Amino acid sequence: MVLGVVYCATSFAYSFVAFVSREPVIHFHEYSSSSLMLEIGGHIGFGMIAAFPLLDMELILLSGILAILIDVDHVLTALNLATNGRPSHSFMFIPIAFLMLVCVGRKIRLTNRRSVEVAALAGVAFLAHIAYDIFAAYVIFAGRGASFPLFAPFSFTLISFPYWAWVVFEAAALAVAGAMRFIIPPFSSR
Repeated sequence: MVLGVVYCATSFAYSFVAFVSREPVIHFHEYSSSSLMLEIGGHIGFGMIAAFPLLDMELILLSGILAILIDVDHVLTALNLATNGRPSHSFMFIPIAFLMLVCVGRKIRLTNRRSVEVAALAGVAFLAHIAYDIFAAYVIFAGRGASFPLFAPFSFTLISFPYWAWVVFEAAALAVAGAMRFIIPPFSSR
């Protein structure tokens, strides 16, 4: 619970980098009440599937939760503030979220190994989130929303992806989770 709250707060705090953008303001109002449940369920599902190679139900569930919490960066644009939307949909968000999760994991007395496992979910959840956004952009939102400011805060230029790219991002998320099983154990103990 604490980890999800910290991750959510990190995504929200990171969304304030959108105020430094010098590029035209682009707002994403992609949610309607009818598609909101699809959006929430899809992100959670893609996040959980991506973490499946870990074979750890706690980490699988946490990955699903983190995958949807990235979208808290939509709050500022939903309030119609003059910011660019979706800054947490940036590769720069991964190391920031990783560091926050490691720090909090240690603060709540997780083992070093568990802290790193939880923190590594920042990358897994991010990739799964982008995968579902691309998938949903074409299947649910008729092509809107498959572009992301992947290099914010350095550039808020939107990078667009074709429909098939969701497979690449979800495969990358699965690969990161799979790699975690082999990389993390040698460097830490439970």
